[in-house]
Amino acid sequence: MYQSLYRKYRPSDFDNVYGQDVAKKILINSLKKDKISHAYLFFGPRGTGKTSIAKLFARICNCENSQKGCCCEKCSNCIESSQKNCVDIIEIDAASNNGVDEIRELKNKINLVPNKLKYKVYIIDEVHMLSIGAFNALLKTLEEPPEHIIFILATTEYYKVPSTIISRCQTIEFKNIDDNSMFKRLKTVSEMENIKIDDCAINEIVTNSKGGLRDALGILDKASLFSDNAEISKNDIEKILGVVPDEQVDIFIKNIINKNEHELLSLLDQYISEGKNIFKLLSDVINKLIVQDIVNDENVDLDIVKIIYKYYNDLKKNTNHQLLVGLMIYEICHTNVRENISREIIIEKKDLKTENNKKDNSIDVNFINIRINNSFSNANKSNLSDIKSKWNNLKKYTFDNDIGSYVCDLLDCIPVVVSDTNILLSTEYDSVANKINKSIKKYEQIINEKIGVEKKIIVISNQMWQLEKNKYLDKIKNGYKYEHINEIEIGTDNECCFISDDSLEKKAHKLFGEILD
Repeated sequence: MYQSLYRKYRPSDFDNVYGQDVAKKILINSLKKDKISHAYLFFGPRGTGKTSIAKLFARICNCENSQKGCCCEKCSNCIESSQKNCVDIIEIDAASNNGVDEIRELKNKINLVPNKLKYKVYIIDEVHMLSIGAFNALLKTLEEPPEHIIFILATTEYYKVPSTIISRCQTIEFKNIDDNSMFKRLKTVSEMENIKIDDCAINEIVTNSKGGLRDALGILDKASLFSDNAEISKNDIEKILGVVPDEQVDIFIKNIINKNEHELLSLLDQYISEGKNIFKLLSDVINKLIVQDIVNDENVDLDIVKIIYKYYNDLKKNTNHQLLVGLMIYEICHTNVRENISREIIIEKKDLKTENNKKDNSIDVNFINIRINNSFSNANKSNLSDIKSKWNNLKKYTFDNDIGSYVCDLLDCIPVVVSDTNILLSTEYDSVANKINKSIKKYEQIINEKIGVEKKIIVISNQMWQLEKNKYLDKIKNGYKYEHINEIEIGTDNECCFISDDSLEKKAHKLFGEILD
């Protein structure tokens, strides 16, 4: 029976692993230094080698004479682990074995010593698919497994894995494979399989695989069956994938810029009749507008790009692509985007009262200081605990097509101080703080609607949080009290008022007890 290329060319040693240099180095060094962890979590995009490397690592761990990340292929362990029916390397598909009973059965078996190998290795693929009960059943076992057990968990959706599981594993990220490594591997495979293909065609496969080598090999496999020519060409790949050629994408973009509705609809009809991939078309349009910076070169309104991106996301949920893209064309051509700026954005800019707005669009320092002050005013630990527990509920909206990107920004932040009216958030990334603070009304709307928190927010960097925290503690000890400031009353002298009250130091201890102790 014919074997697919991606199965036939699974790496048998680390020398044949492409584009995952960091993961390779960590795993090879753990073998060299005999520092093999009891549990690993491999995470990253699909088709980047997580399961293949898990299988490879399971074999090398058990090899009696491994060298430089390679199995010797001669020892009894190598011979045994190469067998499909090897009982000491167990692969579990969490998508179909995701219940509590399956995990309990696993727990009952792990105390059994390996049949022949040194380690019994459990590879749990798509581990994020386990139920909450199954995760809970796995916790203790994952933390303190017997010495002869190694767990390797793999997932494409890291954020769906509970933090309690993550903290018990050595996490290794698998990134999208770089274009150069993808090209080399496809070139090598095509030569070994005697597949005639030109470099332009390989580059087209690489571009459309988006960093997934498994997808790339699948396209190469399909192209070898499709092409009637002596050599597979770029045109063959475009036909297989329904890709609109670059020059046609440029024509489509030109008509968007000129708002030529009739021509756009005509092109859409043509692409639909030719069976082109409309989803890929919009992806290419967005890529050219943003990544290649046509927005600046051609004076394209950024809000037009936002309209295209909105419909691009909608295509994922709807099969009637012609109707949706037709609506997109109508909206682009009949909406005066620049003049029809939403009132919400106007309000945000007005509320922020940006200093030198025309020059740098930066956030007014006074506005930030007032919101920091109001977060400290009447702050208490009970409010903070309540918000932290609700904050975790945002995770369920991470993959929401409409607000997922906003939610990810919020999840990059940690609530650190909460008053009756305000929340002070801290983040590692200055860019996240600036992004949220510039569109603060939108983020406040999301936390109000999704987790029922109706408070004003402000975001600062972790470094700035340390300064503000120390300033708070110093002022409380010296008798200062943070009074609530009406945001309309903007001024640098209103940050706090002086009073003398011994109980305030106790209040500081309640809020930051773990810091003062």
